Amino acid sequence: MIMMMMQDFDPTTMNDVVEIDPKMGTKKRLKLEEKAEKRQQREQELIDRRERKEREEKLAEERRKKELEEEQRQKEEEEEERRRKEERERKEYEEYLELKKGFTIEEEGHDQNPDDVDNVSALNQFVEYIKTAKFMYLDELAAQFKLRTQDVIDRLKYLQETGSITGLFDDRGKYIYLTRDEMERVTKAIRQRGRISFSDLSKISNELIDFSGTRTVNDKLLETDDTAN
Repeated sequence: MIMMMMQDFDPTTMNDVVEIDPKMGTKKRLKLEEKAEKRQQREQELIDRRERKEREEKLAEERRKKELEEEQRQKEEEEEERRRKEERERKEYEEYLELKKGFTIEEEGHDQNPDDVDNVSALNQFVEYIKTAKFMYLDELAAQFKLRTQDVIDRLKYLQETGSITGLFDDRGKYIYLTRDEMERVTKAIRQRGRISFSDLSKISNELIDFSGTRTVNDKLLETDDTAN
């Protein structure tokens, strides 16, 4: 019914004045005026409904547009994060491969063909040696794995950056491996004392670091430090 009325409705006729014959009786005139007023009211209601519907449709369209823009933004962010992650993983893998290439161990009595070396095993062996020895000269560690001392330093730093090991370098060419708990205790001691030399660290090692099970050569290193002091 309303649709029919809207189709028949002409807004230009809203303000048309209904001409009433002055000779018409009062009762009939009032009735015509009331009828004209109701008609105008219905027409205004139709206009209001149409305008309200247009506003609602416009708001709904704006919401849909914002939702699409937000979805697109999220997709772009996710894609960018995925690219960054892939790039980061690619670089880490390339660094890992580069690190593995440096681990060529010579067997006693003859050189081993680098192509035959299991680099993954060599890397694991290097890390395990560090954790077991705990306390070592960098040049002796380099000799043990047939590497340059600087290569050993670079590899130790890389392993620390990747979280594979934690430890400290001494300014006299030594390295000490620390567990995370030991590193926390050493860090706390350094903050309290200001600066700790490697010889000072050796003296308080029984309190801070567990040297049980380390290689025999490290006992000689500790004795060498004590004699020097």
